[in-house]
Amino acid sequence: MKKTMVIFFSPVLAFCSLVLVFCGSPAYCFIYDRIAAVVNDEVIISSDINKLLNPIYEQYARTYSGEKLKGKMLEARREALDVLIENELFYQEAQKYKIEVDESEIDMRINEIKARFSSEQDFLSALKNDNMTVEKYRQNIRQQVMIKRLIGYFITSRVVVTPDEVEEYYNHHLAEFHRIEQVKFDLITLKDVPGEKPAMEKAGEIIKLLEDKKTSSEIEEYFKEDEYLHVKENMGFYSKGHLLSEIEDNAFALEIGQYSSPFAIGDEIYVVVLTDKIIEGVMPLREVYSAIENKMIFDAVKIKKIEFVDELKEKAYISYK
Repeated sequence: MKKTMVIFFSPVLAFCSLVLVFCGSPAYCFIYDRIAAVVNDEVIISSDINKLLNPIYEQYARTYSGEKLKGKMLEARREALDVLIENELFYQEAQKYKIEVDESEIDMRINEIKARFSSEQDFLSALKNDNMTVEKYRQNIRQQVMIKRLIGYFITSRVVVTPDEVEEYYNHHLAEFHRIEQVKFDLITLKDVPGEKPAMEKAGEIIKLLEDKKTSSEIEEYFKEDEYLHVKENMGFYSKGHLLSEIEDNAFALEIGQYSSPFAIGDEIYVVVLTDKIIEGVMPLREVYSAIENKMIFDAVKIKKIEFVDELKEKAYISYK
């Protein structure tokens, strides 16, 4: 039997890691070359599973121990083996339909991966550490693309979500789209320094600059020599209860584009510039339409993929070893 390994990355495998076969003692035994399953005339061996499970071992070992660790690893192994079997079935089906992948597409994908490394040698070293040759890596990419196209043709392209279905989902899940009031702002801070101009006087200059439509960045540049004046832009969105009360009271009292009067907290003076605001209430359908549509498509594809796999399994010879 010819041995083929197909790796198609999916959410199920995002967490997978190292396969362990547990001994009678507390120590763990690593077994890499035992046949784990046969799918038609192809085999999946333990090392195939190990490659998928590598990252999770250290994570699980830090979190669990003893029988709990053993159970978690065996569960991860079963899930990884199931996904490998499914992907092998997908790949065999893709071969049956003679799905082709142009070499230039593989080159492009490899070049994208190489770009993440500081040099080609680092890329080659990473492959070597994974016991992978460039040619085997190319074959893996080819198989991934073939499987993706198979799923795209037989599943994804056949899923249609209508506007009426999106609207119906929205009307039945309004609670999911309720948002609380939030504010986004720039924060300008300054403090009194002995022998220098009082902070409140500088704050008055800041207000004048804001009245002249100067941005926070421009104000920061204007006072760049002042080490006791700081401008924090894009503070992010905050809801009530997550800020100092003085800052919160000023921020939530503003409308977009407005700024507060200078106010003191301890020995510091603050000015809040409101840059964005979310009003509490249910988001309108137009704002969440794409998110709903994507979720409904994702859920439908997930169901149809399971059905497709079940059909392939019914026609296939699968033996667990």
